[in-house]
Amino acid sequence: MNLRNTVTALWMVSLLSVVFSDLVIVASWKLNEAYIARTMCVERDVAESDCGGTCYLTAQLEARNNPEPDSVPLATLLEQSRSLTATLPESMAALQPRKKEHEGAWTGHETPPSEELVAEIFHPPRA
Repeated sequence: MNLRNTVTALWMVSLLSVVFSDLVIVASWKLNEAYIARTMCVERDVAESDCGGTCYLTAQLEARNNPEPDSVPLATLLEQSRSLTATLPESMAALQPRKKEHEGAWTGHETPPSEELVAEIFHPPRA
């Protein structure tokens, strides 16, 4: 099987898994119906109940078909952007480049490396 067929097969499996996700939930519930009715059913302690775990199945299907929104309300986003915009000039002042204390190739540190450190690291070839 070449790469194109493999990618096509994986794409089809992923597409079908989305389409048949409700079927997978129902099949999983049916296979584990006795366990779900015994341990996860909301009405497991009610003697007259004939729920048998269908409350769990309904909750799973509802969660699948109506997911909780993960978005932040627009008013919260606007308030956060206003507070960030208000503090932006102070934040930008901290990002200004520092004045160089010495000129040369050595940048990024307050002081250049010591001569001992340079002699320890740098060993020019001997003629």
